[in-house]
Amino acid sequence: PILIVCFFLGKRLIKTPSFINWKDKTLLKLPITKDLVTKSCLANFSRTLSALNSAGVPIIESLSISKRTLGNKVFQRIADKMNTEIQAGQPIYKVLALEVKVIPIMFTSMFRIGEETGELSEMVDKLADFYEDEVSTSVKSLTSILEPLMIVFVAIVVAFILVAMYLPMFNMMSTVG
Repeated sequence: PILIVCFFLGKRLIKTPSFINWKDKTLLKLPITKDLVTKSCLANFSRTLSALNSAGVPIIESLSISKRTLGNKVFQRIADKMNTEIQAGQPIYKVLALEVKVIPIMFTSMFRIGEETGELSEMVDKLADFYEDEVSTSVKSLTSILEPLMIVFVAIVVAFILVAMYLPMFNMMSTVG
Protein backbone atom coordinates (compact mmCIF):
# COMPACT_ATOMS: atom_id res chain seq x y z
CA PRO A 1 0.00 0.00 0.00
CA ILE A 2 2.83 2.40 0.76
CA LEU A 3 4.35 1.86 -2.68
CA ILE A 4 1.00 2.49 -4.36
CA VAL A 5 0.51 5.74 -2.43
CA CYS A 6 4.07 6.83 -3.23
CA PHE A 7 3.51 6.01 -6.91
CA PHE A 8 0.38 8.16 -7.16
CA LEU A 9 1.92 11.02 -5.17
CA GLY A 10 5.02 10.91 -7.36
CA LYS A 11 2.88 10.92 -10.47
CA ARG A 12 1.12 14.06 -9.23
CA LEU A 13 4.37 15.70 -8.17
CA ILE A 14 5.93 15.22 -11.60
CA LYS A 15 3.14 17.27 -13.20
CA THR A 16 3.46 20.31 -10.91
CA PRO A 17 5.03 23.44 -12.43
CA SER A 18 7.54 23.82 -9.60
CA PHE A 19 8.87 20.28 -10.15
CA ILE A 20 9.06 20.82 -13.93
CA ASN A 21 11.02 24.06 -13.41
CA TRP A 22 13.36 22.34 -10.96
CA LYS A 23 13.89 19.41 -13.35
CA ASP A 24 14.62 21.70 -16.32
CA LYS A 25 17.09 23.81 -14.31
CA THR A 26 18.78 20.68 -12.99
CA LEU A 27 19.15 19.21 -16.48
CA LEU A 28 20.96 22.39 -17.52
CA LYS A 29 23.36 22.11 -14.57
CA LEU A 30 24.37 18.45 -14.88
CA PRO A 31 27.56 17.97 -16.91
CA ILE A 32 26.27 15.02 -18.93
CA THR A 33 22.89 16.46 -19.91
CA LYS A 34 23.71 20.18 -20.10
CA ASP A 35 25.16 20.18 -23.61
CA LEU A 36 22.69 17.68 -25.00
CA VAL A 37 19.62 19.53 -23.71
CA THR A 38 20.96 22.93 -24.75
CA LYS A 39 21.91 21.80 -28.25
CA SER A 40 18.67 19.94 -28.89
CA CYS A 41 16.54 22.87 -27.70
CA LEU A 42 18.51 25.34 -29.81
CA ALA A 43 18.35 23.03 -32.85
CA ASN A 44 14.56 22.66 -32.61
CA PHE A 45 14.07 26.37 -32.00
CA SER A 46 16.39 27.37 -34.86
CA ARG A 47 14.87 24.96 -37.36
CA THR A 48 11.32 26.11 -36.64
CA LEU A 49 12.25 29.81 -36.57
CA SER A 50 14.13 29.50 -39.86
CA ALA A 51 11.28 27.70 -41.61
CA LEU A 52 8.69 30.19 -40.40
CA ASN A 53 10.84 33.24 -41.12
CA SER A 54 11.72 32.10 -44.64
CA ALA A 55 8.02 31.39 -45.28
CA GLY A 56 7.26 35.05 -44.57
CA VAL A 57 5.75 34.75 -41.10
CA PRO A 58 6.46 37.88 -39.01
CA ILE A 59 9.28 37.47 -36.50
CA ILE A 60 7.08 38.04 -33.44
CA GLU A 61 4.69 35.32 -34.50
CA SER A 62 7.58 33.06 -35.54
CA LEU A 63 9.12 33.40 -32.09
CA SER A 64 5.88 32.55 -30.31
CA ILE A 65 5.35 29.48 -32.51
CA SER A 66 9.00 28.40 -32.19
CA LYS A 67 8.76 28.72 -28.42
CA ARG A 68 6.31 25.81 -28.40
CA THR A 69 8.99 23.48 -29.80
CA LEU A 70 11.16 24.07 -26.74
CA GLY A 71 10.82 21.30 -24.19
CA ASN A 72 12.68 23.16 -21.48
CA LYS A 73 11.01 25.87 -19.36
CA VAL A 74 14.25 27.84 -19.03
CA PHE A 75 14.48 28.22 -22.80
CA GLN A 76 10.76 29.01 -23.02
CA ARG A 77 11.28 31.90 -20.60
CA ILE A 78 14.14 33.18 -22.74
CA ALA A 79 11.90 32.99 -25.84
CA ASP A 80 9.20 34.93 -23.98
CA LYS A 81 11.79 37.53 -23.03
CA MET A 82 12.95 37.72 -26.66
CA ASN A 83 9.38 38.28 -27.78
CA THR A 84 8.75 41.14 -25.36
CA GLU A 85 12.13 42.78 -26.02
CA ILE A 86 11.64 42.62 -29.80
CA GLN A 87 8.24 44.25 -29.42
CA ALA A 88 10.01 46.99 -27.43
CA GLY A 89 12.42 47.52 -30.36
CA GLN A 90 15.50 45.61 -29.20
CA PRO A 91 17.39 43.33 -31.61
CA ILE A 92 17.24 39.59 -30.90
CA TYR A 93 20.96 39.21 -30.31
CA LYS A 94 20.94 41.72 -27.44
CA VAL A 95 18.36 39.65 -25.59
CA LEU A 96 20.36 36.48 -26.24
CA ALA A 97 23.58 38.16 -25.07
CA LEU A 98 22.02 38.66 -21.62
CA GLU A 99 21.55 34.89 -21.22
CA VAL A 100 25.25 33.97 -21.30
CA LYS A 101 24.82 31.14 -18.77
CA VAL A 102 22.42 29.21 -21.01
CA ILE A 103 22.81 30.42 -24.60
CA PRO A 104 26.22 29.80 -26.27
CA ILE A 105 28.08 32.85 -27.57
CA MET A 106 28.17 31.42 -31.09
CA PHE A 107 24.38 31.26 -31.17
CA THR A 108 24.17 34.93 -30.19
CA SER A 109 26.85 35.92 -32.70
CA MET A 110 25.10 34.14 -35.57
CA PHE A 111 21.83 35.90 -34.72
CA ARG A 112 23.70 39.21 -34.70
CA ILE A 113 25.27 38.55 -38.09
CA GLY A 114 21.93 37.41 -39.51
CA GLU A 115 20.14 40.51 -38.26
CA GLU A 116 22.82 42.92 -39.43
CA THR A 117 23.07 41.41 -42.92
CA GLY A 118 19.33 40.87 -43.36
CA GLU A 119 19.87 37.13 -43.86
CA LEU A 120 18.38 35.99 -40.55
CA SER A 121 16.55 32.94 -41.89
CA GLU A 122 19.69 31.64 -43.66
CA MET A 123 21.85 32.15 -40.57
CA VAL A 124 19.30 30.50 -38.33
CA ASP A 125 19.05 27.62 -40.81
CA LYS A 126 22.84 27.18 -40.61
CA LEU A 127 22.58 27.26 -36.82
CA ALA A 128 19.93 24.55 -36.94
CA ASP A 129 22.13 22.37 -39.17
CA PHE A 130 25.11 22.88 -36.89
CA TYR A 131 23.23 22.09 -33.67
CA GLU A 132 21.49 19.06 -35.18
CA ASP A 133 24.91 17.68 -36.14
CA GLU A 134 26.18 18.44 -32.64
CA VAL A 135 23.20 16.63 -31.06
CA SER A 136 23.75 13.53 -33.18
CA THR A 137 27.48 13.55 -32.34
CA SER A 138 26.73 13.95 -28.62
CA VAL A 139 24.20 11.11 -28.68
CA LYS A 140 26.66 8.83 -30.49
CA SER A 141 29.41 9.54 -27.97
CA LEU A 142 27.03 9.09 -25.05
CA THR A 143 25.82 5.73 -26.34
CA SER A 144 29.39 4.58 -26.97
CA ILE A 145 30.15 5.38 -23.32
CA LEU A 146 27.00 3.68 -22.04
CA GLU A 147 27.45 0.44 -24.02
CA PRO A 148 30.26 -0.98 -21.85
CA LEU A 149 28.44 0.07 -18.69
CA MET A 150 25.29 -1.72 -19.81
CA ILE A 151 27.29 -4.87 -20.63
CA VAL A 152 28.82 -4.83 -17.14
CA PHE A 153 25.37 -4.30 -15.59
CA VAL A 154 23.88 -7.23 -17.55
CA ALA A 155 26.85 -9.42 -16.57
CA ILE A 156 26.32 -8.59 -12.89
CA VAL A 157 22.61 -9.41 -13.15
CA VAL A 158 23.32 -12.72 -14.90
CA ALA A 159 25.98 -13.60 -12.30
CA PHE A 160 23.55 -12.81 -9.48
CA ILE A 161 20.87 -15.04 -11.05
CA LEU A 162 23.36 -17.89 -11.53
CA VAL A 163 24.58 -17.65 -7.96
CA ALA A 164 20.99 -17.51 -6.70
CA MET A 165 20.13 -20.65 -8.67
CA TYR A 166 23.23 -22.77 -8.02
CA LEU A 167 24.00 -21.89 -4.39
CA PRO A 168 20.92 -23.71 -3.03
CA MET A 169 21.74 -26.72 -5.26
CA PHE A 170 25.30 -26.92 -3.92
CA ASN A 171 24.04 -26.57 -0.33
CA MET A 172 21.52 -29.35 -0.92
CA MET A 173 24.21 -31.61 -2.45
CA SER A 174 26.57 -31.05 0.47
CA THR A 175 23.76 -31.87 2.90
CA VAL A 176 22.87 -35.09 1.02
CA GLY A 177 26.44 -36.13 0.31
